[in-house]
Amino acid sequence: MTVTQETIKQLYINEPEFFQNKRLKAFEIFKTLPKLNFRHGINIVVSPDNLNIDEITHEDSIQSLKAKGENVEILSLHEAHKKYKELIEANFSSLVSEEDKIAALHLTLWNKGLFIRIPKNTQLTKPIEISTLMNSKRQFEYILIIAEDNTQATILETIKSTVEEGYRSSIVEIIVGNNSNIQYGSLQSIGKNCYNFSINRSKIGKDSHMEWFSGNFGSKFTRMESTSILEGKGSSTKNLGAFFVSENQQFDIFTSAIHSAPNTTSDMLVKGAAKDKAKSLYRGLIDIRENAPGSNGYQKQDTLLLNEGIEADAIPKLLIGNNEVSCTHGATIGQIDKNKIFYLTSRGLTKKEAESEMVKGFFTPLLGRISNEEIKQYIESIVEERLK
Repeated sequence: MTVTQETIKQLYINEPEFFQNKRLKAFEIFKTLPKLNFRHGINIVVSPDNLNIDEITHEDSIQSLKAKGENVEILSLHEAHKKYKELIEANFSSLVSEEDKIAALHLTLWNKGLFIRIPKNTQLTKPIEISTLMNSKRQFEYILIIAEDNTQATILETIKSTVEEGYRSSIVEIIVGNNSNIQYGSLQSIGKNCYNFSINRSKIGKDSHMEWFSGNFGSKFTRMESTSILEGKGSSTKNLGAFFVSENQQFDIFTSAIHSAPNTTSDMLVKGAAKDKAKSLYRGLIDIRENAPGSNGYQKQDTLLLNEGIEADAIPKLLIGNNEVSCTHGATIGQIDKNKIFYLTSRGLTKKEAESEMVKGFFTPLLGRISNEEIKQYIESIVEERLK
């Protein structure tokens, strides 16, 4: 079975015409786009084996997104369109367009989706919890969050699966108003025979702060992006991430900050560990536009290799369009220090215990910057499990 205009129209017969038109437009663009390119430079390739994106359909696709939170409004996107038509039409797919086949297919086949509105002047003390369950072989998730002016909230998404193999695609768009502070954390541990494509983007208003955290541990192939668009003067973002690849897993992690206003600040730190025959690629971008004087950007990524035969690469990148800025970027890829292992074994630890302590210590600087205890404990438990 292949996707056609008729099957798209039948996806949601009763959905608003706005969404129908969006789907059909995305599908027409999808058909014209070139094949996916997973090559970065001459020798850097992180590519999903045996995946033909043109053969992915909506067949057996199930929507499984649940959320709960106090003092916020949580609706399906179709319900939200009935209540906030202008708001939805102005912001749906405003940050993610049909830029490649993955995004175009997603905007063609997404399920009903989730809408979260954090009303003006709302200061949440408890996290908004989103539970994502991959329980079908095709899953297309869409989350739109509107955080109005003078809001504060933490959103925590856990992503698990009941299937061992399948195709998961996710888009999260967050619109942050002025004078707001929003945190979004996602913890992904789906089946190790699943493909996982995730795009997370936010637009940040004046004097607001947006913090991303991503923990990627599941799937056989993951391509994950988290991007902050600093649109308001004095806005800032922090982008933290952790990953652990093992066996034959392949991860492509991309974080970026686009400075489009004066006096904006970005801070990105991603740490990952790799073992067995895994592959990892980190790509980072700080883009400071001409109209963003007085801005600062920091970007750092570290990968720890636990054995021979691993392929790990890092591509940090700066685009500077203004002289009145400060930027720093760097990346390290290395193995466990054998001298430190020797020291720890001389103090009574076995070699395995010593290596385990070294890996835990490697993640400690990142964990120290995470305020949510649940996220910290989750990462610690995953690292423990992978080291067994």
